[in-house]
Amino acid sequence: FVELGLNTQIPPFDNIHNRRALRYAIDVNPIIALVYDGYAQPARGFIPPSSYSYSEDAPDLITRDLDAARAELEAAGNPDGFSFEVSVVAQPYRIQTLEIMQASLAEVGIELIIQSNERARHLEILRQTPNEANAGFIQILRFQPTPENYLITQAGCNPANLLSPYCTEEWEALWNQLAATPDPADRAVIIQQLDQMVMRDAISLPYVYPEIPLVYRGDLLDNVGLNGYGFLDWVDVIVKG
Repeated sequence: FVELGLNTQIPPFDNIHNRRALRYAIDVNPIIALVYDGYAQPARGFIPPSSYSYSEDAPDLITRDLDAARAELEAAGNPDGFSFEVSVVAQPYRIQTLEIMQASLAEVGIELIIQSNERARHLEILRQTPNEANAGFIQILRFQPTPENYLITQAGCNPANLLSPYCTEEWEALWNQLAATPDPADRAVIIQQLDQMVMRDAISLPYVYPEIPLVYRGDLLDNVGLNGYGFLDWVDVIVKG
């Protein structure tokens, strides 16, 4: 998935209503059409469809609703909107994504300021000095066989992404329950609950699940597939003839 990691420790995203306003205001459809050429789908949370713990029945909390966005801004005490900076690695498709976001957010008075950084500086902000940006452009493209790994990079008491630590008693109790649960079906239910918890509180904004087309010559290759990490598995590819 691709997301905006929100710095929940400082304004404006220390206020849950500002975070929810952002979620309601972003329009993901032009991002999917223009950046991904249609090869993506709107995100429903941190767990992608490729995971066994993904649920199509989960509430869709990332739905554009400008009236709801304005109501959240009113509840936050800034009805005219707010501004925030996003750290991003200076790659064209990332910048294009944020520029599209700028246009949709401006409709409710939210100003997105692009802070273009080298990769090392961007990672430093995410992992060491999070208060030097209000948000960060993050993408998780590697498949995780253990789906809770999608969550612990973004949430919990010691996440890899320091923008949005989420250390609540509710989270810790459910996380400890997950650690003591061996059955995959039972684990999937708990992971879905954890996912909905962080989505409810809008600690971050996953917005698309990218899809990677696998194109090859069927008349020349056989047994083409992906490995457990979502990459082309060349080991088992058979060259015909």
